[in-house]
Amino acid sequence: MKIKYVGGFAGLQAIVRECGVRGEWRFIERSGLHQFKANTGENLNWWRSTGTVTFQGGDKPKLAKRFARRLARLQRSRSVPSELFRHQQRSTLPWRT
Repeated sequence: MKIKYVGGFAGLQAIVRECGVRGEWRFIERSGLHQFKANTGENLNWWRSTGTVTFQGGDKPKLAKRFARRLARLQRSRSVPSELFRHQQRSTLPWRT
């Protein structure tokens, strides 16, 4: 699953908070990576420069699933402009990121 989020860091934090998964944020300056280390064992990685969001770890991808659903719900409700994020699952969609 590829997810792009090109909004601001505060918006990303709000989406993660709404997922109901606890954890801690850190910033790795060398690579420009914002990382959320969830208590579920998952890591959400986000690079502001590219908007790329990836997930690592965790036996059950609780955060990854909730995050993708939340973005899709936000896009449908149009409470966040669709250009702020793009969600692509594998390469089955007609557009690429």
